[in-house]
Amino acid sequence: MTACHNLGFDKPPSRLSPEHWQQVLASVAARMRMRGVSPPTGWESALARQVGRDVE
Repeated sequence: MTACHNLGFDKPPSRLSPEHWQQVLASVAARMRMRGVSPPTGWESALARQVGRDVE
């Protein structure tokens, strides 16, 4: 995932700490907004499932 790499994380998204995962989500949301896309409802959970994270 590009956001993980850009933030300098060397672990796969599924193994990041909750704090680092929140940084990834913030980065992805900021990139969407910069491109004029409003993040859809539930996108965080969908992304978490896609990368193999537990959804809480």
